[in-house]
Amino acid sequence: MNILRTRQSSGQRGMALAVALVTLMILVVLGLALGSIGIDNLNQIRRTGDTSALVHAANGGLHELMDRIYGNGSSTNGQFGLGVSDATADGAGTYATSLKACHYWWTFDSSSGEPYSTNNLGGDSAVTGWNGMTVPARMALLITSADVVPRAQSQEAVRVVALVTNGFPYAISSDGKIDINRVTGPIPGQANVRSNSTTGTFANPNVEAASVDGMVFSRNAPGSIKVSGSSGPLLYGQDPLVIPDVPILEVVRSQSTAGVGGAHPYGGPATIQIPGSGSHSMSNDGSGNLVIDGIPLTPRPVSVYVNGDLSASGGGSLTIPKGVHLFVRGSMQVGGSLNQDTSPPPSGSSTSGLPADENFFFITGDLRFNGAQGQGLNMLVGGNIRQNGSSSFSGLLYSQGGDIQVNGGGTLTGSIIAKAGVSTSGDTSAKNLNVVFDPSVFDNLTWMGFSIRGPVRTTSWQVQAP
Repeated sequence: MNILRTRQSSGQRGMALAVALVTLMILVVLGLALGSIGIDNLNQIRRTGDTSALVHAANGGLHELMDRIYGNGSSTNGQFGLGVSDATADGAGTYATSLKACHYWWTFDSSSGEPYSTNNLGGDSAVTGWNGMTVPARMALLITSADVVPRAQSQEAVRVVALVTNGFPYAISSDGKIDINRVTGPIPGQANVRSNSTTGTFANPNVEAASVDGMVFSRNAPGSIKVSGSSGPLLYGQDPLVIPDVPILEVVRSQSTAGVGGAHPYGGPATIQIPGSGSHSMSNDGSGNLVIDGIPLTPRPVSVYVNGDLSASGGGSLTIPKGVHLFVRGSMQVGGSLNQDTSPPPSGSSTSGLPADENFFFITGDLRFNGAQGQGLNMLVGGNIRQNGSSSFSGLLYSQGGDIQVNGGGTLTGSIIAKAGVSTSGDTSAKNLNVVFDPSVFDNLTWMGFSIRGPVRTTSWQVQAP
């Protein structure tokens, strides 16, 4: 009997030992697995941290490249890398991060075998960039890379790929207050309105409109924007916008025979010179021509320099043939309406380089007219612009140092820009006017050697990580 009990006890101890060993093995395996998972998690965390740092470096390089493309905001805006397909516009730098090193770079060299940038900010049509990507007109494809090793040693770089533009993004921009009816645009949500006024209140807002299909910017607190209908985001407490400064006087002087100190930086001299410093008379001759002081403004396209005030008296309309570009060193007043001739224009461009299918009026003083009709009437003045009556035209209304006042209604397809002067606030008062934003109205100004552009900004952005 004792022998049997001994054997049973020994067998039980053997089973317990086996169970303990199996349990220990399972625990060891689980421990090793958990350790491996922990190590993998730590490595993943480290890799994620490294990638995040490299993304920040590549994004910083992108903004540096965007800043270089922006240039000085005037004639050189968008020029960096324009038309470059070699290594002459390459750039590189380093950042101090938690990594041992953080290098970033970019290239425009299409033969480098690397992702390369393409600057098409000055292009009128789309081009093909890296990897067959389409780069639309007036946009740039920018690619910046980053790695823990320099560009020459990189095998697995992190990249930021972005499409950027420097198109002027505002349907209406004024240093002063803005009073408008409806603001729309060809692209939903892109007809932006911006006021630099700092005196806006709930009772007297900086921006007042019926509706705005875009963002509305004010420098003052909530309540300084009043949109009775629909709108995009209302943004308060904004920094001031630098209103474009078109050198109206220098543009007009450039069209005189004397030029600006003998030079003609903005084209010229104009084909037709109207001398004198007094008032000059403008009318139609009944044969489709515009006439100043008895001089027909032909053949077209033609640029005309007028030294002194210019007026067209009477209440009738004045027909403006396409391709007539006026440069007036004085003020211009039209008693009736400005109606653009819709006849097909002649080909070519004027001596100022302006196209035949548009009309440009550069006026150093004030401009006053009673309504307008046309497909391309661009009015850029040094003083005030006042329109009475109803209008329906396409073009740019720009005041370098005055107010813009539209007492009638109608529709302007284009953009309004009002910059404050010595004694003017740069207000835009047009409560019955509808504005349809068309950014293409800025394109023809490049013929004059300057441009109206905004800050370079992204329209799409993506990260490519190994």
